[in-house]
Amino acid sequence: DEATWANFRVKTFSVAGVSAKNVTHTKISVGKPLTMPFKEPFSNGGTKQNWLRMTYGNVNAAPLVDGQATAAEIPVYSQNGDNGYYGFNGQGAGYMLRMLSLKISVTGKNPTLSLWVYKYPGADNPLDFMVNEEGSSDGWKSMKTISQAASQNGWVREEVSLKNYIGKTIQIGWMQTTKYTSLGMVDNLSADEKY
Repeated sequence: DEATWANFRVKTFSVAGVSAKNVTHTKISVGKPLTMPFKEPFSNGGTKQNWLRMTYGNVNAAPLVDGQATAAEIPVYSQNGDNGYYGFNGQGAGYMLRMLSLKISVTGKNPTLSLWVYKYPGADNPLDFMVNEEGSSDGWKSMKTISQAASQNGWVREEVSLKNYIGKTIQIGWMQTTKYTSLGMVDNLSADEKY
C-alpha cells in the first residue's frame, strides 16, 4: 500500500461496558515508506508531497506564489524561479507550525536533508529540522535549529546530515516558532544524496 496518513480512535472495553469517550490519536504515517530522493519544490504555490500540517496558536501558513509575501518591504520570489515557496506567520510569541512528512527509507552513502530558508533583517523565528525514527506523535526531535535573521534579504541553503539514519525508515520535517510576528519562508526541501 502507498504511504498515507491514518487516524485512529481508542475506546476502552471492560466488564462494566464500553467507555462513552473516544481517545483520538494524532495522524500517523502508514503504508509503504517513500523512497529517496524526496523532494518538495512548492512549485506554483502548491505541494508535491502529502504533508501533515500541525499548528499551535493563531498561525497563518500556506504555499505562496512569487511576490505574494514581502520581507522588510521587499517582495519575495521563489528560490529557483518555479513560482512557489512556503510561508508562515504566527500572530504571537510561542505560536508554532510543524510540517511533517510521511515515512521515508533513507539510502545512500551521504544522505542529506536540505531546505532553502529566506533570511532578512528583523526575522526572528527559529526554524528546526525535525526527524522521527519511532513513527509516533511523540517521537519528533530537533536535529538542528537555525536563525532566519540576516543583514540582507535572500535565500540561504541550510542542511543536516542523515547518515545516522542510513538503512532506517524515518519521517522528516521542519518546525517554525514565533518569537514575535515576523514572516518565515522556506523553499525546495530535499532529502537526497549529497555529492
